[in-house]
Amino acid sequence: MAVEAYTAEWDHPELGKNYGDLFYKRATGELPEMESSKAAARRVASMAKAGDSIVDVGCGGGHYLRSLLDQVKVPFVYHGIDRTQYFIDAARRAFPNNSSISFSIGDIFKLERADRSADIVLCNNVLLHLPSIVTPLHELIRIAKRTVLIRTLVGPTSYAIKDVGPQPDGNDFDDKGEPTAYHFLNIYSEAYLRRLLKNEPRVRIMSIERDTEFDPKKILDTSENVPNAWDATRAVNGVQVSGMIVMPFHWLTIELH
Repeated sequence: MAVEAYTAEWDHPELGKNYGDLFYKRATGELPEMESSKAAARRVASMAKAGDSIVDVGCGGGHYLRSLLDQVKVPFVYHGIDRTQYFIDAARRAFPNNSSISFSIGDIFKLERADRSADIVLCNNVLLHLPSIVTPLHELIRIAKRTVLIRTLVGPTSYAIKDVGPQPDGNDFDDKGEPTAYHFLNIYSEAYLRRLLKNEPRVRIMSIERDTEFDPKKILDTSENVPNAWDATRAVNGVQVSGMIVMPFHWLTIELH
């Protein structure tokens, strides 16, 4: 199958549908939860208070919400935001007729939410795929009242990486050397992240913790369920890897004034 000039496979009609269907099956329990959604939910469970509002930026098909409902033992109000309509439609099918749960299309570069409108803001597996994280980080902090929880790639130094989508005819690059299809797999240094957050006056504490809470055998379920995905993650010696790229996933917990 030819992957056309989309910057991410979830923008492609066929692969995007495959990912959306996978997220939906995870959200409804037809397939197991993602390892990262379970780990995120454990962290949220330790910080949530009764009646909290939780905004999930990059919510996909509602698969993170499934883990939150399983592990967060206090009542909360949830709103999921994603840029892909197919994902939002899937999430609404997975969680219909619940006044405490809602989903909407949104842009992480300009979130249509009021300042401090969510007690806890989640953003899992999103920042690594963006061309820049300066504005998205600011937006996540702006709409959060108390805490921002982020899962992304953090390394000793920064790397700007384009994961190029393989074409069946080998035409992976145009005549100018630009990828025919790609998405970002950017890794940001702790020093860079701390410099960005130093410019955010509401940041009180920022901690960075390596994500080791996953079963390596369960990391392969994306490649098993989305066979056309060229970048499905696997685990090698306890480290997640995509193709030839080592993926040093970390949790960033940002506590706010």
